[in-house]
Amino acid sequence: MKDILAKYYGIINPKIIQLDSNDKMNIGYGSLNYKIIFNNKILLLKIYKHNKKNLNFVKSENRVIIHLNKTVGDIFPKITKNMLNEELSISKKEGKIYRVLTYIEGEFLAESKHSMKLFSNLGTLLGKIDKELVQLEDPHIESRKIDWDIKHLYSNRKYIAYIKKAEDRKIVEYFFQQFKENVVPHYYSLRESIIYNDANDWNILIKKEQIIGVIDFGDMVKSFLINEIAISLSYLLTKKNNPIQWVIPFIKTYHKIIKLKVLEIDILYYLIAVRLCTTISKSSFHKKDAPKDEYISVSKEDAMLLLKKWLTINPIFFKNEIKKALNISIKKQISDKDLIKKRNKYLSKSYSLSYQSPIQMGKAAFQYMYDTIGNTYLDAYNNVPLVGHEHPKITKAAQKQIGRLNTNTRYLYKNLTDYAKLLLKKFPKKFTKIFFVNSGSAATDLAIRIARLHTKNKKIAVIEQGYHGNTSVGIDISHYKYSRKGGYKKKKNIIELEIPNTYNNLCVKSKSGYQYAKEAIQKLKKEKKLCAFIAEPIIGCAGQVIIAKNYIKKMHPTIKKLGGLYISDETQTGFGRLGKYFWGYEMHKTVPDIVILGKPIGNGHPMAAVVTTDTINQSFENGMEFFSSFGGNPVSCEIGKEVLKIIERENLQKNALIVGKYLYKKLIELKNNYKTIDDVRGCGLFIGIECVNHKGEPGKKEAKYITNELKKKFILVSTDGQFENIIKIKPPLCFTKNNAKKLVNSIEEIIK
Repeated sequence: MKDILAKYYGIINPKIIQLDSNDKMNIGYGSLNYKIIFNNKILLLKIYKHNKKNLNFVKSENRVIIHLNKTVGDIFPKITKNMLNEELSISKKEGKIYRVLTYIEGEFLAESKHSMKLFSNLGTLLGKIDKELVQLEDPHIESRKIDWDIKHLYSNRKYIAYIKKAEDRKIVEYFFQQFKENVVPHYYSLRESIIYNDANDWNILIKKEQIIGVIDFGDMVKSFLINEIAISLSYLLTKKNNPIQWVIPFIKTYHKIIKLKVLEIDILYYLIAVRLCTTISKSSFHKKDAPKDEYISVSKEDAMLLLKKWLTINPIFFKNEIKKALNISIKKQISDKDLIKKRNKYLSKSYSLSYQSPIQMGKAAFQYMYDTIGNTYLDAYNNVPLVGHEHPKITKAAQKQIGRLNTNTRYLYKNLTDYAKLLLKKFPKKFTKIFFVNSGSAATDLAIRIARLHTKNKKIAVIEQGYHGNTSVGIDISHYKYSRKGGYKKKKNIIELEIPNTYNNLCVKSKSGYQYAKEAIQKLKKEKKLCAFIAEPIIGCAGQVIIAKNYIKKMHPTIKKLGGLYISDETQTGFGRLGKYFWGYEMHKTVPDIVILGKPIGNGHPMAAVVTTDTINQSFENGMEFFSSFGGNPVSCEIGKEVLKIIERENLQKNALIVGKYLYKKLIELKNNYKTIDDVRGCGLFIGIECVNHKGEPGKKEAKYITNELKKKFILVSTDGQFENIIKIKPPLCFTKNNAKKLVNSIEEIIK
């Protein structure tokens, strides 16, 4: 180094410090960087590999910073010429390009105390830089294609696999997908310009809220102009509790210099997110080669924390807040009132709506739902999207398959048998046959049909408050439906059994599972024959009532003796929701003859199944064809496979166990402190909170009040049970401890 500096620059005996990735001055990609100290001066030596591409770009970079120093302000590095008065020194023998710049000293923005004024000043500066760059033309910059250009986001897709945590990986994949849906369609409508492309907090130097230095122009490209803002904000917003509050002063001053277009504001949310994704993906890749590099680790961790926070921000809220600040008109959505009016015009009023003031939803992501006016809701209620709303793996699987083939089971296609085999692996060996349909209701209907053919009997035993679907057969066997307002009288072939609920209040006498079973057996023995006994392991519509211990185990021999089949309805409890158990029937230590699957099986895609044994299936194979137009179609099979893989890959059953235990413990603490809560019950992430009034009677008003107040706090739950006094909690399985803590704290605030 000393020889190089002496030979080309006449600098004798300097102090040389190599700047590596742990130093905040490591600003070059594709170059080695050295801090040079001599005669009370400090310079920066950058060494590049000599080739035509590098030579042309470094020359272009020099032209840009010379221009910016003249037009924007004297805050950019200056070129120190060599002894031949040249901007670059080239050694073809060594294969190197040498470039010396002034070394700007100051406090890095990353290490400074941030203020609104500072962000405002930065917006102004970036606007001034871009105002100059937008006028420049340079073929060597414009022809560049680098991973750090958001326009070429997909060049970083290969790095996603290096993100170790499945939870982090899925979020990155989600935003890659959102970029495809929300940005890519506008590629030819967006303004392009040469941009700085690296206004991060380690490239900006400040002094008392004033910017005194801007360094490292090595990432310059021609890209979408709005990417300039996205890149800067992706760094500046880390560790900010309220990111949008910090965005506004930055955007306002930038907008004064370069007017932003509506389309650019509309997609900015996604551009910031995918820049964070690039940082996370590339850092994960480089981490394997430098596992102890703290700089890489910190960058990745900060970016991941912000990306997770980004999920909690409704994209509509983000863009509307910016538009308000810039006095840009906001397109009005159809009002809830008008939508309800149209709904009532075209749909039956028998369709119910949640909440006194319904929500108009526009989008969702994992455990969050976004309404059309900008609010973000924590979803603690919708158990259908088991692995999370709009999971990218499921969206990708569905899109890929629907673009290739979607037909019916009268044709041969491999993924039908692949999925059937994968699903059967989750069951005991005696289960060998699957029937695919499109809803839990259709599955119930089919299960009863199979049971009748096998047993040649008609009598069906059901439990009070049980719910098994909306078909005629489903309603006939659902006490929750036929016993309530608008329901039919109990059919003669239905044997109604008391709900085996060990919860002790005014409505239910406390009994053991054996006592409930004894009474049920006495009732069953009055019948000479039985077709089936059907039950949910935890009776959801009763308010997450766990069937009393030993009840099913004690009854099972009698069911068999009467020639009946035990049908377990896993529509709500299956696929790991209960944490400790993958299937709810496991908690009762009795293996059923038929299992009904629905809801979570397709994460929101309409699919369901009936699983049974070969012997029972043989009774069904009586010559009549079974056919479901859409049951088991290729798209459904791909989605079903992906759901099972995600549960395993993301350890969602374990998460349901851990978070469920935490949530249950915290709710029990509430129960012990507040008389409004009389019982907490459930398993995993399937929990019911029983509310009572001051007299100890079923608290329908209290449950409804808490539910509606939670909605005001942007948390979704629901009520159910015979007296509608049970608050139901059954979130997507990606629900976190922090989500659970927020839910419990909010309930406590409301009760207080």
